[in-house]
Amino acid sequence: MRRVLTGGVAAVVALGLAGSAAAQTDSVDIRASVAPAKAGTKQNPKNSRLRFAMTVNLPTATVVDIELRWPATMRLSGRGFARCNFDDLIATGPTACPARSRAGRQGRASAAVGPARAPLNFVVNAFVEDANTLLFYLNQAGGGVQSVVRGEIRGREMTITIPEELRKPGGLDATLTALDYTFSARSGRNFLVSTTGCRRRSHRLTGTLVFSPRVDLAPVPAPISSTVALPCRP
Repeated sequence: MRRVLTGGVAAVVALGLAGSAAAQTDSVDIRASVAPAKAGTKQNPKNSRLRFAMTVNLPTATVVDIELRWPATMRLSGRGFARCNFDDLIATGPTACPARSRAGRQGRASAAVGPARAPLNFVVNAFVEDANTLLFYLNQAGGGVQSVVRGEIRGREMTITIPEELRKPGGLDATLTALDYTFSARSGRNFLVSTTGCRRRSHRLTGTLVFSPRVDLAPVPAPISSTVALPCRP
């Protein structure tokens, strides 16, 4: 059951990624890694692990969409996996989803709420809803808030749209401060993440933040994008 966001908890999102690539602006720091570095081929895709993390320093901006775009040498798909039902996940939590629908390792997300910037931290688990949709289950660390966020895959891009209940909890503005998630799973011959080549010794991954209007009427920034080059070899 979803509950109204009340207060926050103290927690830290660790973003130490060994061997990762990084891209940084004045307000957004993106880090990512892919393993193994040796890529597969179109005929023989390589089961891979993709970790994506960012820290955000935009105290007067509210994120509505997180867009992740990958190169033609990578693939992210839920095809061939067991499926998790959206309504069951909301009602019961992760135990409602088949084990073979899990879409990676447990991650973290955090936000700051209201003028006091009260910390709000979540444990994140993702599941496959269908071939082109992932469900991110957010469970407040040490609290009682649960929510489900969809990630829609279109071609070589996934858009994660943050619902209003998380952008404006209790009528207060919330600002994303960090996230960290690792995508990796296998179901038979199907891989959640796979590589099919390596161009110029790197996979170029782009993260984009899109912003929405706020309760405090602060100006809405233009989207911010950063690209990282993840080392690879043929």
